[in-house]
Amino acid sequence: MERHVTTVGPDAKLHEIAALFEQEKVGGLPVIGDRGELLGVVSQTDLARAVAEAEDDEILEAVADLADAEPLRGVDEEDEEANELAPNLPKDRPLALSARSLMSESVVTAKESETAGELAARMLEHGIHRVIVLRDHAVVGVVTTTDLLRPVVEYEGRLFGARAG
Repeated sequence: MERHVTTVGPDAKLHEIAALFEQEKVGGLPVIGDRGELLGVVSQTDLARAVAEAEDDEILEAVADLADAEPLRGVDEEDEEANELAPNLPKDRPLALSARSLMSESVVTAKESETAGELAARMLEHGIHRVIVLRDHAVVGVVTTTDLLRPVVEYEGRLFGARAG
């Protein structure tokens, strides 16, 4: 389980989410409410779907440019380019979309005590690539398909590496 979990609030904008995907090298971000509760998960697929549904080429270009921008880190920092574009865009356009409108509310979760086999079975059952791990309704980690495959690769490397030597 990865214990360093980057999360976003429900009002995070599309360009901020895209920047976090790139910076953190993740494919999904839990969306957390004001009380720390898990509201949903926004994935790269959700982001791609929103952009694909856009009809305005200028908006698509702006989204593509902002996806490469550095994420907002300081509390008072402003993304000037986003602020210049956003007021002129209709609220239903991708740049104006928030995590709340992009996320999937149907989230598969797990307890810390669950085994790798249980998590893998749940991922297969639901056709998903990540399970959010909760403790007392708070996000404490995430397990991805990569996390489950890493020990298999390491084990086989040790097993077959020993035979080759």
